[in-house]
Amino acid sequence: MARLAMEYIDFYLLHGVTDLTMTAYESSGCIPYFREQKRLGRIRYFGFSFHGTTDCLRKMLEMGDWDFVQIQLNYYDWFQGAAKEQYEILRERHIPIMVMEPVHGGMLANLPEEGMDLLPKGNLSPAAWALRFAMDLPGVAVVLSGMSDLAQVRENLETASMAPGLSREELSALEEISALLRKKVAVPCTGCRYCCDDCPQELDIPSLLSAYNDYRDDAAALGDRAMAVWRLLRLKALPEQKQPGACTAHCPQMLEIPEYMKEMAEQLRQ
Repeated sequence: MARLAMEYIDFYLLHGVTDLTMTAYESSGCIPYFREQKRLGRIRYFGFSFHGTTDCLRKMLEMGDWDFVQIQLNYYDWFQGAAKEQYEILRERHIPIMVMEPVHGGMLANLPEEGMDLLPKGNLSPAAWALRFAMDLPGVAVVLSGMSDLAQVRENLETASMAPGLSREELSALEEISALLRKKVAVPCTGCRYCCDDCPQELDIPSLLSAYNDYRDDAAALGDRAMAVWRLLRLKALPEQKQPGACTAHCPQMLEIPEYMKEMAEQLRQ
């Protein structure tokens, strides 16, 4: 059987650039190598996906011309994090933007009751409002949306077909929801599970952080907080030998996971 040879790659990106990995990308020689592959026509568009600080983003952009950059962008990170500043840096350089985590790992698709009450008027789901926010931004070329079933595919297609332009009132409502989540969510983990691969302690860190958030939620009922403690115990967060060490280096959000784990263990001991 004849094999078809790939003539070129449309979009090639350096994956997961952070403050911790940027030096390795810079020193390995891979960037000049891939730029040469682009010159030879083997790559059409060359970019990178980014999970670092704003200063790190500026340094990456100084390494030459980029055809696109993929960043984490959603209305929570826009109002509570660095997404707006990073977006504006890319817009100043006229670099097309690919959006990942438009619903922040599902957080913006599963709002608490107080958040649902704040949603703008209209027969749209929380996920649809989050997608509309990202799609409405000038310079956004692609919005990556995770879909689990056919109903979500159809909803996303309908959302993408809507006329652009969120009103001031709608944006204000989304900002209120982001402020509410900021108070309720102690650790904004997206559940990407990069910290779990080959973890020597075999910890389910996203589940631990989810239980930790439930425990830290001051508005939660006493029974809900007790259930969170039970989940932590069941997930074996207590033993000292199970404490994680190198998680932060693998976390795209650069969350100080070991510190949260230590706090959990101390709370459970008390």
